[in-house]
Amino acid sequence: MTPPHATNRQNSLDFTRIATFREHERYLARMAGRLTQQREEERSLMNGRESFPVPGYCYACQRPSVFSVDFQDAYEVDGVLTPNWRERLICSHCGLNNRIRAAVQIFDVECKPQATDSIYITEQTTPLFAWLRNRYQNLVASEYLRDWVEPGTSNAQGVRNEDLTNLTFSGRSFNYVLSFDVLEHIPDYRAAFSEIFRCLCPGGALLFSVPFRLDSPHKGTLKNCAKARGSVNFECVRHQRGERTMPQPSSIDIDRRLESISRMGDPLERLAAEIPWELFRPLLEKVHEKERKSAAGRKPLDVVLMFKILILQSLYNLADEAIEYQIRDRLSFMRFLGLQLCDNVPDCTTVWRFRERLKELELIKPLFDRFGDYLAQAGLQARNGQIIDASIVRAPIQRNSRDENRRINAGEVPEDWDEHKRRQKDTDARWTKKHGKSYFGYKNHIDVDAEHKLIRDDETTAANVHDSQVFDDIIDPENADPQVWADSAYRSEATEAALSGAGYESHICEKGQSNQPLSDEQQAANRRRSKVRSRVEHIFGFQQNSMGGKLIRTIGKARAEVTIGCMNLTYNLMRYLQLTKPKVAAPALA
Repeated sequence: MTPPHATNRQNSLDFTRIATFREHERYLARMAGRLTQQREEERSLMNGRESFPVPGYCYACQRPSVFSVDFQDAYEVDGVLTPNWRERLICSHCGLNNRIRAAVQIFDVECKPQATDSIYITEQTTPLFAWLRNRYQNLVASEYLRDWVEPGTSNAQGVRNEDLTNLTFSGRSFNYVLSFDVLEHIPDYRAAFSEIFRCLCPGGALLFSVPFRLDSPHKGTLKNCAKARGSVNFECVRHQRGERTMPQPSSIDIDRRLESISRMGDPLERLAAEIPWELFRPLLEKVHEKERKSAAGRKPLDVVLMFKILILQSLYNLADEAIEYQIRDRLSFMRFLGLQLCDNVPDCTTVWRFRERLKELELIKPLFDRFGDYLAQAGLQARNGQIIDASIVRAPIQRNSRDENRRINAGEVPEDWDEHKRRQKDTDARWTKKHGKSYFGYKNHIDVDAEHKLIRDDETTAANVHDSQVFDDIIDPENADPQVWADSAYRSEATEAALSGAGYESHICEKGQSNQPLSDEQQAANRRRSKVRSRVEHIFGFQQNSMGGKLIRTIGKARAEVTIGCMNLTYNLMRYLQLTKPKVAAPALA
């Protein structure tokens, strides 16, 4: 193969080197007469039909050619419909348009590449890739296929997937990198430049083009030959006026939008900044502690990032599919997670698998306790006694027959259920009644300290388990004060005796009977107890109203424990922010 620059090139372009917008303005003023003449020559070629041929010489083919022109993406100039000469003047032999043929010539003249040079181009499904592939032995090309294909691998059609902000190539891999009208679509273009220069050999070069703005969004294209570890030179090739280019958001636009979100009050901003998320990493790292069959494949996602996604899910009660959509859609979610627009977003299956690993390793309780230790170190120890209560958490209703429900309640699984059906049936959740209404699901039993209203312990059971059966399991022996508050469901002689024997001071509401109603003194005592006990209802109210409702979408008690435990931990995170919120001093009176 002979490199293009080794042949005798004809019809060279005249290069005008421009370094600033002011120089570009002076160039346009100087060339005004020539540009007017050019438009007249272009109009003389138009014959009024939808498409027409134009004879000429193709630099890429190195021979005379006939160029096809049509009116796709055409625009009006002085009231005349004009072809987009930049994009639609196409060689009938090589298939390259005007813009790409100019880029090829700049590459040839400025870089003088050899046939054996290692070249990376950021497109693989275009005529330019086909043209380069026939001329350079060591050409690597890719497209951005999002999360559909593993980075660094190819799809069924042989198209390689690469993210310019996180390339999979080793450092110093290429002599040249080519990228034409791509970088303007990458919000974090600085990261893309950093990755490209990492992959360039010493003395290598990046040649790229991007649209730029002068006094209009469609004024020109900068052709940049950027020498790694050297100076940067620009060659300006004129954009056709009126070319339809979609405006792309810059990092400044995104920053301004985030600033406006902050001014309106983004709770996630403070949650991200004031919670010591690295506190959880040592426990979360266990998720990846399993034998890998090989070092191939994508690197595991950051465990703290995945944990924060579960917190978002709990805070807004989102399904796995919904959390993936919301992360992609909402700037506030991306900022909370530390993601850029160009970053890969974990899909719903990845979120499910991460939660499954937490279930398998039984990590939710240790994570909850780890934050509890942090609260104590921050001066928020459990004080002024404790309040115990439970709340129903609904689960997806199972449509079973009476016989199937009878067997499930007896601890059996119907024999006629195959493996697939068993996976979709929750045999741990149970029905219960409250205030005359039936509920199916689980119960969230919690112990709360009376001073700070923080959850200190929790337990998940089936919904039909009586509140009092979990009383001994969740009472907090580390509370600094002996008082215990609870509603009348926990009242019994055995409970009173157990509390007294353990040194606790019972403030459990008394319960009347149909044949023995409460006296006025007992009712008054219950009202005094309820003034403290009712604080626990604020927690359930926050989970119901501010966290999207007490509802889970999982199957089985083990998964319910993860989801409900994460819900309780999320409440504590938000309560911590409330307790540590700076107090605004009242204005002094004159």
